[in-house]
Amino acid sequence: MNRVHTISSYLKDRTFEASFQTATSSRRGMRAGVAQGGIITPVLFSLYINDIPPHSNHIEFALYADDTAIIATSRNPTLLVSYLESYLNDL
Repeated sequence: MNRVHTISSYLKDRTFEASFQTATSSRRGMRAGVAQGGIITPVLFSLYINDIPPHSNHIEFALYADDTAIIATSRNPTLLVSYLESYLNDL
């Protein structure tokens, strides 16, 4: 198997299910993200987030595992929404 197929196997046709106590959800497909726990996972995650636009003075983002939070700061709600909309358009 060549490298392209190896990387592809980490990204395509992935599924997940959630469990809590004795209940388990049905299996669902995943459309985005990088598998956790594999040797190549840190490299794939870096590639996956590499094209996130840089933040500005009023926008910050936090990355943790497969979650991303975009945080805007302003005392003015109208500006806050404007900052978020502008960043999301860039994203």
